[in-house]
Amino acid sequence: SFEFIVIGTEEELHGRFSALWDYIHTPQEQLQPWEKDEAECGLPEKAPRRQDLLTHLTRLNIYDGRNDSFSEDLLRAMLAHCPNLTHISMPKLTEIRNPQGLAQDIAQLCPRLKSVQNYGEEGDATAAPILQLLGMLPPQQVESLSCIAQPPFVVSGFGDLGGLFRRHSSTMRSIEIHSSHNIGSKTIQTILVECEALEQLSVDWGLSNSWHQLRIVLEDAIEAPWACTRIQELALSVAIPDEPFHHLTEDRVPYYERPAPTALFPDEKEQLSSLKDLYRQIGALKELHSLHLHALFYDPKGVRSVSSDDQATTFPAMLSLGCEETGRPGFLHHLAGLTKLKLLYGSVSAETRETRTTIGMEEVVWMEQHWPVLQEGGFLSRGSRNNIPKIFRWWKEQRAGKRFFIDA
Repeated sequence: SFEFIVIGTEEELHGRFSALWDYIHTPQEQLQPWEKDEAECGLPEKAPRRQDLLTHLTRLNIYDGRNDSFSEDLLRAMLAHCPNLTHISMPKLTEIRNPQGLAQDIAQLCPRLKSVQNYGEEGDATAAPILQLLGMLPPQQVESLSCIAQPPFVVSGFGDLGGLFRRHSSTMRSIEIHSSHNIGSKTIQTILVECEALEQLSVDWGLSNSWHQLRIVLEDAIEAPWACTRIQELALSVAIPDEPFHHLTEDRVPYYERPAPTALFPDEKEQLSSLKDLYRQIGALKELHSLHLHALFYDPKGVRSVSSDDQATTFPAMLSLGCEETGRPGFLHHLAGLTKLKLLYGSVSAETRETRTTIGMEEVVWMEQHWPVLQEGGFLSRGSRNNIPKIFRWWKEQRAGKRFFIDA
């Protein structure tokens, strides 16, 4: 009647494992039960092998700390006894002969799977069959997917994977994907626009300054309303053309340093309009508890390198309320709906050339009022702890006695 099994190996001995701790302090001549043969323990020499199915088993976590002892054939043999699994944590498989064939076998052996994950260790090859499982399990069934790989991988025979997530758009609640070449901007758009039950989304590449990061381009991010309004945790990178704001031509002064009234060029107005739509999309996610939002500034012509340093980049005009008198744009008020926000990280530094000018006391007072449960924010670098700007010292004073960190 097993319902949940965790299978693992551990080569290192740690004091937190009481049996191993006892073993360390046992005299060498005193054997432990597992060191004796069957006859010494009063057991039959050949232990009977169970042949019937584990029909009550619904969750199976397999972790192999030795890294090389598990095989796909052993996995198949194990799953053949577990027809009612709804959750599986895959073991590390360093080599898979036919990823698609393995995915098909898993779907046939465990047709009720709702949650699939791997541990994402270096050299693990299970990421590809995990993604392929989405297309082989019954539609609108999968609720949770965690697919992590080191190094980055590609699922051969697949282009954009948006259709696979659309297949489970009404049931998918949690998605974590790292380092897949198959996940493009349109795939992420599909997830945001169609997965209405989503509560957690993390798409990441793990490599900085690379155009190949898992990112959604700005135009795809604002093309249609996001349906994932129940989402509580979001980690997302948005790719934005570096002109006109991040990469300035020699004849332009940054908009926030121009004399009043602030005059904007047509291309600046156009990109600000798109950015405003993005901030509105994010502000509509009223259940958000955790937001990691990163800006990737890229050259559409591919000449300049991608800029993705969170300490050097921020989303233009996102953390400013603007000024009607001077005409300076600001869209912070579009994030007023994030009243449940506890963590805010990513491209939100208050120490860039732009934000040092555009974030003032008015903005900090606004954040204090509209983000009442915020506990952590990446506004300041750790090196500034001894020289915190006055406006942020005021904010810390308002949260005295509460958990509140505002450095990255």
